[in-house]
Amino acid sequence: MYFANTVMPGKLALAIADWNKNCRLIHIGSAAEYGPPLSNTPLSEDDVCRPSSIYGATKLAGTQSLITLCQTLGVCFNILRL
Repeated sequence: MYFANTVMPGKLALAIADWNKNCRLIHIGSAAEYGPPLSNTPLSEDDVCRPSSIYGATKLAGTQSLITLCQTLGVCFNILRL
């Protein structure tokens, strides 16, 4: 899970940076990155991430490292949390 969710997104960003920086990377995140809701209101992008599972934690680590790496490398990206 760690390799697939945390390491591989970074490897993909590095490959795109080497190949074609005009390419846009779309990273599929997960609502598990937010953890369980604190109330009955729907989650929003502004909510604090506090994953409660290994899956959520590894997805969040991948998302955070991807943001830093893409910004450093100049790779265009979007993150979609489903």
